[in-house]
Amino acid sequence: MVSALSNAIADANHRPFALFGHSMGAVVAFEIARRLRDRGAPVPTHLFVSGAPAPHLPRVDLGLRFIESDVDFLTAVSNTYGGVPRIVMERAELRANMVTALRADLTLTETREYRDAPPLACAIAAYGGESDAMTTGRRLAAWREQTTGDFSCRRFPGDHFYLTRARDALLADILSQLQPVL
Repeated sequence: MVSALSNAIADANHRPFALFGHSMGAVVAFEIARRLRDRGAPVPTHLFVSGAPAPHLPRVDLGLRFIESDVDFLTAVSNTYGGVPRIVMERAELRANMVTALRADLTLTETREYRDAPPLACAIAAYGGESDAMTTGRRLAAWREQTTGDFSCRRFPGDHFYLTRARDALLADILSQLQPVL
């Protein structure tokens, strides 16, 4: 995934760009930025990471992917992250689709091995929900170690999916950081 996306970005026009990723997407965006840097390709001016602990920290949610029962799996995911809609729990066809996607995401995040490398030079802004156990203040602030550039860390009211309720404030913060390069 990282190879395909970094190739597509490297082949695109070379205007300034930023990357945003939430949860597993934050780690994907981070790895894309590192891959672009390692290739000597244009790199993002900003990396916006959301709902994910810093990639060099040990995972605290290991093992969810091994829960066999779909209902038990979704209950555990909901207890850990929040955000599993009630209708998904009630309808078997929605449940099956959600379980397939979530198991794939969790398999990637739970089995990923961090590769030590020099920090990025681009600015990093880390975001999280105040009641998201995966991104406690320390685990979110640790993204600072992944850049030699500017760093900011902001938490919003809510859980892992804080961004659905804090969308306007989140976008305003992102836009204010991008303003100098727009």
